[in-house]
Amino acid sequence: MQLHQQLDKLSRKLRQIEQKDTPQQLSAAKLSVLRMVHQMNPVTLKDIASQQQVALPTVSKIVDDLQKRALVIRAVSKEDARQRWIVPTQKGIKALKQAEQDVAEFWQKKLKMLTSNQQQQLSRSLGHLLDSLK
Repeated sequence: MQLHQQLDKLSRKLRQIEQKDTPQQLSAAKLSVLRMVHQMNPVTLKDIASQQQVALPTVSKIVDDLQKRALVIRAVSKEDARQRWIVPTQKGIKALKQAEQDVAEFWQKKLKMLTSNQQQQLSRSLGHLLDSLK
């Protein structure tokens, strides 16, 4: 199999993993929004959409789902009653930390299948590839 075919296959597999959205596991898009809410706390829908480069209605749906799961809340601004701030809940922060730990464990498990030399080669190659995408 040629390198570009392998990269395509890897890309598809990673998308399948990222799109997994169950009551116990959030999709990559939802995790990304939750991470931003935690980092920028508080943040508006408009700011999330701008930072994520995603349409406002898409972000609104994601935040709606995160709110239904009690991972974020929409709070009314004290200065402007029309303004809504998105803030993480303690459950949301805990879910984010758990998800980040799960991702780290996933990659550790996969990388353990490679020798130290293979890991170093992969790291260098990925570094070069990522640099070329800038």
